[in-house]
Amino acid sequence: MDFLLQHAAEPEKIQFALTSFYHQEGLVRELWIEEEHYHLVAYAGDVSWLLSVYEDAADELALARFLAHTLQTKVIISDRSINPYTWVLLDEAGREQPIWQDSLAEQERSFLVDHRHKYLLTQ
Repeated sequence: MDFLLQHAAEPEKIQFALTSFYHQEGLVRELWIEEEHYHLVAYAGDVSWLLSVYEDAADELALARFLAHTLQTKVIISDRSINPYTWVLLDEAGREQPIWQDSLAEQERSFLVDHRHKYLLTQ
């Protein structure tokens, strides 16, 4: 599962958030270790991190909401459609908004929200 995090949360806070979520779900009880359970990649553009989680969550949306609230950042996840440029943005309160990725500005390790949805990043 991949999660794009808007703000640059400290890696230790991300590790704690993942450990807390999976502990309360009863799925994983030990401390999470980067490279074993998840991976962080620094990104440019409208997001700071790509967080790839290797453990299955009972509910990907629940994990995205938990991360947004706990880390106080907006989280972007796949909308599971066949269109690679459509996504779901979750704000810190867990509200969902469909968004589009800017397909013209596509670069490696970068993610830009389409101009029609940029305003959602500042609300």
